[in-house]
Formats: sequence, structure tokens, C-alpha cells
Amino acid sequence: MDSSNTSYRVQLSRELTPEEKIYLDSNSELHNLLGKLLLDAVDQKPTDALKFAQDHFCAHKTPEIIYKPLVISGPSGVGKGTIIKKLLQTFPDLFKLSVSYTTRKPRAGEEHGVHYNFSTPEEFSAEIAKSSFIEFTEVHGNFYGTHRGYVKQIMEQKKICILEIDVVGAQKISKSGQEANYLFIEPPSMEELRRRLDTRATDSEKVKELRMTNAVVEIEMAKNFGIYNRFITNIEVDQTYNDVIEFINQNYLGLNLKH
Repeated sequence: MDSSNTSYRVQLSRELTPEEKIYLDSNSELHNLLGKLLLDAVDQKPTDALKFAQDHFCAHKTPEIIYKPLVISGPSGVGKGTIIKKLLQTFPDLFKLSVSYTTRKPRAGEEHGVHYNFSTPEEFSAEIAKSSFIEFTEVHGNFYGTHRGYVKQIMEQKKICILEIDVVGAQKISKSGQEANYLFIEPPSMEELRRRLDTRATDSEKVKELRMTNAVVEIEMAKNFGIYNRFITNIEVDQTYNDVIEFINQNYLGLNLKH
């Protein structure tokens, strides 16, 4: 280290190369950290200099980052599944989708732990009694829930747990004590949403009408609940994806994801 710019001298075991000097000059935080150590040492005059240095550097360790879950909601057919799939494929080491627990029987092709975590009514009830679910609901006689332990496990892996969930479930999460970021994907118009449902061609006419009715209610509730950090209108999927990335960079410390 060039000692001409400091009031103290550091004895190095060898001469620095030009590249090493450039590196040190471009990383001022190293100068600041070492300088603070030396100034504190001469001020406090510790008898055990090695332990003093170890304690000094431990005190300056970067705090461990635990990412809040990301709750993504939106009416059926709005395109949120496409956005989530792209996040998971592009950043597999950062994002993981929460897998809900359910008491309904597996359908053909469904795998335990992949599509759902299947459990018996007795097992599910026992978990409810232990307050293990961040949120849960009953649909057509079957229970569905987001398990607190499953979300915690993903967070401990230093990943962002994505919760694809409806507005009512999101509100329950907001009241559960679990911190999260909330994002709502909405259609540019109800006419466009209907067109997308028609294009998808997976539902009967009756089901599509029900989804449209539910969409109106869900959008209104989302705006009235006041829990969502941002509403993004999905006009075009690539732009919406870029907007989601921007939201993530703004709300998760230290992330600078590229579109």
C-alpha cells in the first residue's frame, strides 16, 4: 500500500505489482477498513493485537441477507404464470416457487412436492392447530394452505420465495406477521382479459364467465385492501417482465438483476 497518502506506514512482505496497486487504489473501502483498524489499535493499545484485529473485522462483516417472500396476484388469464415461469428459468438460484399444501387427492400426472404437497385431512387439521399455515382456505370441501415452515426453508436457502396467490390469501398473509413484498398483475382491459381466456382455450364458456366475474371482484379488492406495493398492467409480456425485474431490484437490497 502506498503510504504517502496516510499518516502511518504498513510494512508489506513484498513489493506490490502495478495491477495490485491499481486494485487497491480502485477499492477505497480496503483503505478505510485497514486505516480504521490501525487508528483504533494505536488509540486503544490492545495487549492482544491479533484478537483485536479479529474482533474488528468480525464487527464489519456484511449482515446476512434474508429475502422477504414475493407475493404475486392477479386474475386468472392475466399472464402472471408466464412471468413467474420466466423468473424461475432465468434465475433458478435466486427464486423458488412455494408449493401449497392440500387435502385433495392427486390428479393424473401430479407429483407430491412438485404440484402440491398432498396431505390427509387429519394431517392438515393438526398443522392448523399448530398455526403452521401463513394462510389457508377451503374450496369445494378441500383445504389449501401456505405452510410457514416451507416458506422459511426457502428463505434460509437465501432465495426469494414466490407466492402465487389470490387477493384474499394475500390479505391473510399480510395479517399473519410474515413480511413480504406484494405485486399485482392486472390486464389492460376486461375485453383483453376475455380475449386471452378465449385464446387459452382450456375452459368451458361457463368457467370463463365465472373467471371474468371473479376478475372484476379481485381487481377491486386488490385496490381497496391497500397491501400491494405496486400494480403492473400486463400489456405486453416482455415489458411486464422488465417492470417486474425493476420492482424486484427496487425492493430487494443488493440485487441488480438484468432484464
